[in-house]
Amino acid sequence: MNNIKQIEVRTEFGQCCLLIYLDDFSTGYLTNIEIFKEHRRQGHGNELLETALRIAKQQNLSCVVLQVVADSFVRRWYEKYGFRNLNVYQHSPQEGHIWMTKERKTGLLGR
Repeated sequence: MNNIKQIEVRTEFGQCCLLIYLDDFSTGYLTNIEIFKEHRRQGHGNELLETALRIAKQQNLSCVVLQVVADSFVRRWYEKYGFRNLNVYQHSPQEGHIWMTKERKTGLLGR
């Protein structure tokens, strides 16, 4: 993992991880997104995502990519934040998951 910069993003209500490959400083991968059980369905995901996107902007990333269950309310929530489907080949696709991206040129870090 020497070629990956890992930034842990934490709020009072949840956590996630932003991975940046050091040979491609333009893309961040948002992973392990979690709102702590007692804080779910209270709007705290907005704060966590906005914090992660603000950090991505500070890192001067041109886009953020994440994977989500294709048929879920979470996918629709990401779409409200401007994430769009990313049509890429996945070597070992997880059934029912899709990649989504949000790019700087389309408003990477704001709603």
